[in-house]
Amino acid sequence: MTLADKIELINDAHKRAKQSHNYNAAAYYEAQLDLLESLFKQGIEFIEVK
Repeated sequence: MTLADKIELINDAHKRAKQSHNYNAAAYYEAQLDLLESLFKQGIEFIEVK
């Protein structure tokens, strides 16, 4: 499974949680997406610095 596949799964789970008004789960998945975005940006910055 690629990183893109995992991000898609998390994004889908986030959408389902919001649609079912499960706000705790939605917040959890949103935090995971935010973390992945942050790590991705840090990785790009690291590569650019090198």
